[in-house]
Amino acid sequence: MMPRRTNLRTGWMFGMGTMEEPPEHFEPVALPHDWVHERTVSEDVPMGASQGFFPRDGIGWYRLILPVEIEEGKRYFLDFDGVMEDAAVFVNGKPCGDTSVCGWGYTPFRMECTDFLPRMSEQAEILVRVRADHRPADRWYSGAGLYRSVDLLCLPENYLDERDVTVKTYAESTQAVLTIETGTELEVRATLIWSGNAVAQAQGTGPLALTVPSAHYWSAENPSLYTLTLETTSDRIEIPVGIRTVTVGADGKLCVNGKHTYLRGVCVHQDIACVGIAATRDLWRQRLLLLKSIGVNAIRGAHHVHSREFLELCDRLGFYVYEEFTDKWHSGSYNRYFEKEWKADIAAMIRRDRNHPCILFWGCGNEVENQAQPSMLDTLKERKRKIDTRSQNFQMLLQISSVRKFFSVF
Repeated sequence: MMPRRTNLRTGWMFGMGTMEEPPEHFEPVALPHDWVHERTVSEDVPMGASQGFFPRDGIGWYRLILPVEIEEGKRYFLDFDGVMEDAAVFVNGKPCGDTSVCGWGYTPFRMECTDFLPRMSEQAEILVRVRADHRPADRWYSGAGLYRSVDLLCLPENYLDERDVTVKTYAESTQAVLTIETGTELEVRATLIWSGNAVAQAQGTGPLALTVPSAHYWSAENPSLYTLTLETTSDRIEIPVGIRTVTVGADGKLCVNGKHTYLRGVCVHQDIACVGIAATRDLWRQRLLLLKSIGVNAIRGAHHVHSREFLELCDRLGFYVYEEFTDKWHSGSYNRYFEKEWKADIAAMIRRDRNHPCILFWGCGNEVENQAQPSMLDTLKERKRKIDTRSQNFQMLLQISSVRKFFSVF
């Protein structure tokens, strides 16, 4: 029986082709992969300094031969945590999914491939076409390729979607209450686990509530995590949960669990020098531990959605995170996606990340055009309406200029 989630890290082949045709010859690669960083630097390349003087142009193709046998009553999805950029996915020669959700290279997306997989014990061919020929690129090193995780999901017909689950935590003294929107009309049993022991349970078809006595609070100093399991008759998922309260008083002080807190923060891009954007979980862990060792407790993910692995590490190691979905709006590299895809891109960020205790703030833009002018404020209000600020106790929609007051000089 196939597991619920299978990471597709190995077995990939890569080559440069055209928009219409994959290459004749492929070379083996492992994910994460950044083909730009494998090239030779040159001072004469377009967008030289911002792209580290790496030549970025081209159309890359990835190929994976996947042995799979369809199980009756199951649905299959390809789960991409981000592809740089403009990905097109083909399964056994057929276009898969909706291409409108996989343009911006930092946006996670999921495509159902059930109908394209073989019904017998055969092999499936997965092809992913990736573009890196847009102008302009980002104002920082962008890289290109399958640079984040790719998973195959094998789910029951009536499955639980972790992206539809919303967990809210409320706390008074040592007792906490969790309210859980399960995202399904099925009957669900919820169990909260601490150190291997069930500390609270509830079951029902609507929103569920769990009362947690002697609660352990999450903070950057003490990143205490519970495990929430949600079960139906056919499916089971696990979600890490951090119980914390966050408030901003009339005096402007930020308090976490009742304690006045300064954010000693840094801005972090997703590239790591020796590998470009093909950063593994171990490399991120190493970098975050180094930041922790010099007193950093907060990170601004500049200027885009970061990987799921990065946020999971921030939960476990203890960092407060400001997550923003893009850099500029009507100029820069996001301009080509803004009008058609901003709603889908914001929704993808919120759905994937809203239950991370590390996230304190949502950001909807950086150094955007016409600062504080009516046109800019109207655009900001529209983005604010889109973001579900109820997804956690305290996840404010901000622009970077307004979050600075919570940061100490570091």
